Formats: sequence, C-alpha cells, structure tokens
Amino acid sequence: MNQVQEMLILSDGRIEEAVERLQGLFSLMAVQPGFIDATVGRGIDDPTRLLVLHAWESLEDWTAFSASSAKAAFLATRPDALYRFEPTGMNWKVDGASAAIADATVGRRTVCREGAGPDLGHASATRIGRYVDNDPRFSGATLQLAYYAGFDAYRAARVPVGRRARAYLADDAYQLLASRYAPNHATSAGRTTT
Repeated sequence: MNQVQEMLILSDGRIEEAVERLQGLFSLMAVQPGFIDATVGRGIDDPTRLLVLHAWESLEDWTAFSASSAKAAFLATRPDALYRFEPTGMNWKVDGASAAIADATVGRRTVCREGAGPDLGHASATRIGRYVDNDPRFSGATLQLAYYAGFDAYRAARVPVGRRARAYLADDAYQLLASRYAPNHATSAGRTTT
C-alpha cells in the first residue's frame, strides 16, 4: 500500500472552502482504480496547516491518477491563493495492512528516523511505513499515523518534545475534518463514508 502525505498552508483562513474543495478531490479519487481512503485534518497547534492523507493499493495507482486528465482538470479550477503546498515527504510504502479508524476525531502524524519509534500511548490503530521517495531529508525515515477517539487521549500519549528532538522530523496532531473511503474497503474495515 502507498500512503500519500501532503501539507497545505491556508492563505487567509478559508478553511470551509478548502475542505469543500478537498472533498471534491476525494470524490474524484474514490472512483479511481487502487484508491483506498483519504482524510484531511487541521493542525491543532497551527490551524492554518491542513494535513491531507490518501492511501492507494500501490505507488503505480497513485501515479496513474496523478497523471490523469481528471486530476489535471481539477487542478486547473483551484481558486487563487486558497492554499500553498509545503514541501514534505510525500509517498510512503506501508509495510502492513491498514487498520480500521472508528469514530476518530484527532489524528497524530509522527515522522521519525528509523529505529526511533514514537510512544503511541493509547493508539487504537496505527499505520507504519517506510519512505519511498528520494528526498535526503526523509531518507531512512518512518511515518507513523496514530488515530485517537479524542483529544484527551492524544494529550495523554504525548511525549515531551525534548525527548524526541534528535530523532523526530515531525510530531503533531490534527483535528480530522473529512474522510472518504473506497466502497470495497469501507465494508471490510468497518468504516463509514462521508
């Protein structure tokens, strides 16, 4: 499975417009071969940051959609100055099956160097993967996404920043705003579609 991670920075707080647009993109993705799921979350510490995650059966499925005329047409209609992309590690090959995310309202994204795994605390589901792009900043890094049933669980599981300063490239929490799941994956994992 290939997990795509994108970081968007809102230009002037147009959160509703940005989420509506992303939901349109998720609907477009949902009918593409290999699509599994997509989620957008707003940064808890910095609400101008949107973390967009979408999972595909393979890197080739994502690449095919990314190069499609449908995606090109969608990108051509983006309103000016809605958001900008922040460079970040994008494609991650996940080394295991994704777990169900039930009633999650907060997601935690952790990017750490190999061998320095985070304390996931009360995580109810995780996805653990390895980076597959050729960006030296992320070479040998691991992406872990832990989803929680609420913000209190995230706070309880958090490790002081000083303890991870050398190993972690990112460790932040996001309020989950919208998700979309492929119908064939939603049923088997007990998920619901929004």
